[in-house]
Amino acid sequence: MKKILLNAPSFLAGVPPHTRGRWDRHFFFRIMRITAAQILLISVTMGVSIAGDGFSQEILNRKVSLELTSSTLKDALAALETQAKVKFVYSASALELTEHITLIVSDEKLSDVLDNLLEPRSIKYVVKNKIHIVLKPAKDKEGKAALENAENRDMQGDLVEVAGNVTDA
Repeated sequence: MKKILLNAPSFLAGVPPHTRGRWDRHFFFRIMRITAAQILLISVTMGVSIAGDGFSQEILNRKVSLELTSSTLKDALAALETQAKVKFVYSASALELTEHITLIVSDEKLSDVLDNLLEPRSIKYVVKNKIHIVLKPAKDKEGKAALENAENRDMQGDLVEVAGNVTDA
């Protein structure tokens, strides 16, 4: 006596009744395999996106030691660039870097040194591209916050027209 499934799902319409049980198991395992692959892909993607900000913190945690007396802020930033192996990016017209300062630090984190050096002068900083530290005034000329959402904006400078001839060296 044959059993006939009257309410068989539509995906089993063309499958002979005697192989439906085996087909159900194959279908179930195929769906599980696809789902497992999707979960693995999502996990890897989330892990990479979450770990992306760690490098910025690594830069700011680098230890620096400096002893500068009567140096300009620009010279102090140049010395920090050399020792911490970073690059400061700023607009000379937007920041006052000619102020003479004395900086004596020994084995301190770069973030602490920058906070102590820049906050009293209303200068904020943001780490970009893993090695660049962008410096901007905390407030622009209209009194608006200059670094508001700076992480989401591209930093663009003034356009400069360059003219001349290129010769091979």
